[in-house]
Amino acid sequence: MKQWKKPAFWLSTVLLFALLLSACTAAAPAAAPADEAAATEATAPEASASPAEAARPNVVYDLPDLGGRAVSAAMANDYTPLQFIDPGTGEAVGWEYDAVAEICRRLNCTVEWTNTSWDAMIPAINAGQFDIGMDGITITEERAQQVDFSAPYMTSQQFMLVRADDDRFATPA
Repeated sequence: MKQWKKPAFWLSTVLLFALLLSACTAAAPAAAPADEAAATEATAPEASASPAEAARPNVVYDLPDLGGRAVSAAMANDYTPLQFIDPGTGEAVGWEYDAVAEICRRLNCTVEWTNTSWDAMIPAINAGQFDIGMDGITITEERAQQVDFSAPYMTSQQFMLVRADDDRFATPA
C-alpha cells in the first residue's frame, strides 16, 4: 500500500477543496499569478511565530479568504470512516468532517452541515441548495455533467471475494 506523508496529503486536500469552495463564492476572482511558480513561492515562518505555527508547512498558496462566509454542505452520514453517526455519542463524525473543518479554517469560512439522502445530494447541489457535497462520491461521466468535481482525494476499488478452491466463478456462466 502506498504510504502518504501526512503534511503533503493535507496540503493537497486543502488545495483541492479551496478550488471547489472558491468556485462557490460570488466574489470577483483574484488576479492569476504571472506564472505557476509564483503561486507556490516558499517563505520562511516569521520569527515571532508560535511553535504550532512554525510546525505548519512553510509554503504560501494564494487561497481565497471567504471572510467568515457560511458554506452549506450536504452529507449522508452513511459511509464509515468518511462520515457516520457515532453510536456512542450520536454525533456526526468522520474524516470528511475533519477535512472540511480544516479547509474552512484555512479559508476563513464556517460550514453548515445538512444530512440528506444519497440520491438527493447531487440534484440538490446542482440546484444550488448546497455549496458542496461530501459522501465518498465517485466521479462518473453522468455525474460530471451535473456538477463540478474537485480532483479526487482518494481512490477506492471494490472486489468480490471467493474461496481459492472454488471454481464456480472461474468461467462466465
